[in-house]
Amino acid sequence: MADFLAWCADIGVSSIFQVQPLHAAGRGELQTQNDAVPTVKQRLAAVRHLFDWLIIGQVVPANPAAAVRGPCHIVKTGKTPVLEPEEARALLDSIDVTTPAGQRDRADGLFFRADRRGAWTSLVLTVNSCSQGNCKYGLGGTSKPRSRRW
Repeated sequence: MADFLAWCADIGVSSIFQVQPLHAAGRGELQTQNDAVPTVKQRLAAVRHLFDWLIIGQVVPANPAAAVRGPCHIVKTGKTPVLEPEEARALLDSIDVTTPAGQRDRADGLFFRADRRGAWTSLVLTVNSCSQGNCKYGLGGTSKPRSRRW
């Protein structure tokens, strides 16, 4: 925020009341030359949030950054590493299959895509109740039970 306000002062906008959508858009255009697109979008979101806060406090009448769209960011490939076959085998072999929970976890792990196994290994599974093959369980610490047929 300090960068945006300093930039506004440098171009002759001496008061926060004088900031126009053109200023927010211009700052975003300049930032795209030096910074990554997600960084520019995050900084624009911070400017929007500041002006939203000032509107709620009745300091400014409108948000000049509300109508400004950030640069387009398209991700074609993710950064999640894919497990090599040896790593996948080691992961599956590390699961204790002497318990029903271990057998379930190993079976679930076989069906997850290789690039999602990191998310799978971080899940926390809690079984809330089981009756006649229907179990209620929760994932990732959620309090909302989900049904699954075992």
